[in-house]
Amino acid sequence: MVTAAAVVGGLIGGRLTGRVDPETLRKLFGWFVLLMAAMILALETTPVVGAASLALTVIGVGVYFTCSRTRYCPLRWILLAHMKPAAAR
Repeated sequence: MVTAAAVVGGLIGGRLTGRVDPETLRKLFGWFVLLMAAMILALETTPVVGAASLALTVIGVGVYFTCSRTRYCPLRWILLAHMKPAAAR
């Protein structure tokens, strides 16, 4: 069953390689790995730690997409406030 899914996934992936930007694939794969790591952590630890790791991952994804797709980015204000010289504060 797993082998069949791998073969089908490989065939579908082979057909999509010419249509999808490689940089986009790298970013999506990175987010997929991060999400899978959070899921494994959630399953292998206590429910509280798992829920916290999953929640932080979801928040991270939301902030990333908010900052990359829109003009509004809550992190820009936080980072800019901390990067000002001490005399300017």
